[in-house]
Amino acid sequence: MNVEIWTMQMGTRHYAAREGIHLLDITVKTGIKAFAPDSRALWRYKYNEIDATEYTRLYLERMMYTQEKLPEAWNALDQHERVGVACYCPSGDFCHRHLFVPLMENRLRALGHEGKYMGELKRPTPTP
Repeated sequence: MNVEIWTMQMGTRHYAAREGIHLLDITVKTGIKAFAPDSRALWRYKYNEIDATEYTRLYLERMMYTQEKLPEAWNALDQHERVGVACYCPSGDFCHRHLFVPLMENRLRALGHEGKYMGELKRPTPTP
C-alpha cells in the first residue's frame, strides 16, 4: 500500500476530513502520546531555553524510545492511505510534525509499505 502523508495545522482538520485525509494528531495535549513531543521540551523550546537543534535531538530520542516501548502505535501507521500529521504550530515554522514525517516513512517501509510526503496541507483559497 502507498500512504500519502501531509503535514498540517490542526485548524485545517475539517478541510482534510472533506478531502478524505485521516487526522494523525501528534500534539502534546490531545495527540497520540507515542508521537507527541515531551511537554517540557516543547515549552523549553517555545520559551527559547533550548534551540531547534536541541529540541530535534530530544524529540528524536523520545521517538526512538516510543518505537521500542509503544510499538503498537507505530505499527498502526499503515491503517489509512491518506494521512495528515497535525499539530498547532503555524505553517512554515520549524515543528516536530516535520521531524515526524521521515520517521513515519521509515516505519511504513519496515511494514512493507511506501510513504510519500505530499507537503503542507493548507486551507483552500476562497474563489471570488
